[in-house]
Amino acid sequence: MDNKKDKAIVFLSMVSLLSLTGNLAIGADDLRLRTVNRIQEAGKLIETIQMEQIENAYREELQQRNLLIKQLLVSGTTDITKKITTKESIRKYAESNIQKLDVDGFLSISDEYDLDPGFVLAMFCLESGYGSSDLWLTSNNPAGIKPFTDEEPAILLGDEVYRTYENEDEGVRAMYHLLDVYVSHGRKTPLEVRKAWSETNDVDTVIEIWNNIKGA
Repeated sequence: MDNKKDKAIVFLSMVSLLSLTGNLAIGADDLRLRTVNRIQEAGKLIETIQMEQIENAYREELQQRNLLIKQLLVSGTTDITKKITTKESIRKYAESNIQKLDVDGFLSISDEYDLDPGFVLAMFCLESGYGSSDLWLTSNNPAGIKPFTDEEPAILLGDEVYRTYENEDEGVRAMYHLLDVYVSHGRKTPLEVRKAWSETNDVDTVIEIWNNIKGA
C-alpha cells in the first residue's frame, strides 16, 4: 500500500512540474492531455488506496465485534457461579416475558447465593413455562421439585408427587438452594446441571434463554 501511495505522490509531483515548466518538445495540446492522464492515474491510485483502507478497517471492526459477541454469549461450559447477568436485564426480561414472578423477591434471593441469576431465571422459565405452569401457579413450585421426605408438604399431579410451598419466595429459594447443592457437588456449568436435573437434552434451550436474558 505504501508503494501505491509513493507512486501517487510521484504522479502528482510530475503533474505539478509539467504545469509549471511545460515541455518544449511537446505541443500545448499534448502537454494538456498528458497532464490530464497523469491526474486521472494518480486519482485512481489514491481511490484504490482509500478503498483498501476502508475494507481493512471494516474487517478489523467485524473481527472485534465477533470477538465481543463471543465473549458476551454464554455457552454450555460457562461457569454459573460467576454473576455475569445484570439485575437490570433480569428485571427487563422478567417483566416482558414471565407471566407470574415477584421480580424483587427473586433478585433479593439471588444476593444470598453465588449463582448467576440469569441462569437461574432461564431454568425457571424452562421449568415453569415462563411462570405459567399449574405447579407454579397453584403450589409455588418453580421447577418440578420433589419432596425429600414424607413430612414435607406435597401434591400429587398425575403419577408424580411434587413439593408445595407457601409462597413464591419459598419456592424460588428452594430452587436456588437445590442448584447450590449441585454446585457443591462440582456441577458448575449448564451442561453439568441439566444433565443431572433433566432426562431430556434441553441444555441448548436453557442457554438460548440465558443469552436472551443477558441481552434484554
